Amino acid sequence: MEQIDQHKKLYYEELDLLYEQPENWDENDNLKPEIMEAFLGKFSENIL
Repeated sequence: MEQIDQHKKLYYEELDLLYEQPENWDENDNLKPEIMEAFLGKFSENIL
């Protein structure tokens, strides 16, 4: 359970860093699809 909590914390910290950079946003203030796809790919590689 502790490992899951660590991964969850890391996920949200990295996601927050992406949101802090306006160049990562689309016209609706969401993360651009390519940014989100790269993030999810990186994150899923780290937990598998």
